[in-house]
Amino acid sequence: MKKTISRNGFTLIELIIVMVILGIMAAVAVPRYLDSIANAEVSSEDAVISAIEAGLKQFANNSLLTSGRSEWPTNPFDTLADKPVGHSTDGVLADVDGEWTFVDNENGTGQITHQRADN
Repeated sequence: MKKTISRNGFTLIELIIVMVILGIMAAVAVPRYLDSIANAEVSSEDAVISAIEAGLKQFANNSLLTSGRSEWPTNPFDTLADKPVGHSTDGVLADVDGEWTFVDNENGTGQITHQRADN
């Protein structure tokens, strides 16, 4: 009587094919994941900008009601009820970690900048 040997397991070719398929899936998934992270960061910044814009418009509307003139703050961060720790009133840093800055330009316009500390 002849004994048949049963081989359990995978062949080298099968393992290589699985590795190639996983590599292709990773090559497609990783860029999409990174794009979704970048899109989420942009959306988050857009929401912050919209909130700042709404606050500035509210400030202008309040000044119109109280003084009859629509005025904008020289430095928007100066008008906050709860100022960030380390807030500078000279129009340079808005908070202690330096992520938010406000620069008062010579032509009467200002520029708010946000740069994350981990970038």
